[in-house]
Amino acid sequence: MKPRSSSSTDFLNNAISSLTELYFLLLNEEKALIDNNYDELIALTTEKLPIITKLKSLDDFEKYNRTDDSTFISTENITSTSDTNPFDDRLNELSELVSKIKIQNEINGLLLNQLLLRNSKLLSFFKGKTDSEIYGPDGLNTKNVASNHVKV
Repeated sequence: MKPRSSSSTDFLNNAISSLTELYFLLLNEEKALIDNNYDELIALTTEKLPIITKLKSLDDFEKYNRTDDSTFISTENITSTSDTNPFDDRLNELSELVSKIKIQNEINGLLLNQLLLRNSKLLSFFKGKTDSEIYGPDGLNTKNVASNHVKV
């Protein structure tokens, strides 16, 4: 097995640190989306930007240091064995973390789409651009009562 350079280990540790931070921000983002906490969503987005910038610079570093015959660090076909060394364990940790982030990002995307759809429907309702029927004060169905009273 080829020994790993200090820069490989540093790269891996920096990547894991940044990805861990991003993962916890994504978990907080999920909670903010569920709670409809727009202020928290804005703050979390602001917190994510420098992390994403750092991850981009790490990606650029990896690409710059890639050799012709292999990648600087490969996460392809990682298998766990009982005789793995600490570097391989960290590489497995990186791969698992990337998978968790991908799943969490998909969850947050679905929640965000739900939020956007609900807000869009509410906006259309208050602008009087919906065909949905609701019950009026007399208990009868009426078309978009809000459009009769609220002009936006």
